[in-house]
Amino acid sequence: MSKFEITIDGQALWVDPGTTILNAANAAGVIIPTLCYVPAKTVEHPCGICVVEVDDREDLLPACSTLVEDGMKVATQSDRVTESRQRVLTSMLSRHYGD
Repeated sequence: MSKFEITIDGQALWVDPGTTILNAANAAGVIIPTLCYVPAKTVEHPCGICVVEVDDREDLLPACSTLVEDGMKVATQSDRVTESRQRVLTSMLSRHYGD
């Protein structure tokens, strides 16, 4: 099976089909923050912290559950991504009643 060529934050990578964006990024040393991700577990309702921007996609996508596609271009630190992560964290913290 041939590998897919993707780009994450301008870095070209060759990854196996069936790999999530998060796993591809981690393997390349690109850090994408997560709260709900647990290796080898499927996340039914992603927390929204690991969202990334993908060229030709209108919506931000969760890196923990989105599989790579050949030619995919991913941005992990765009203004849109940062603003979305801040909104999610603000919402979570507004409902947190512990510690």
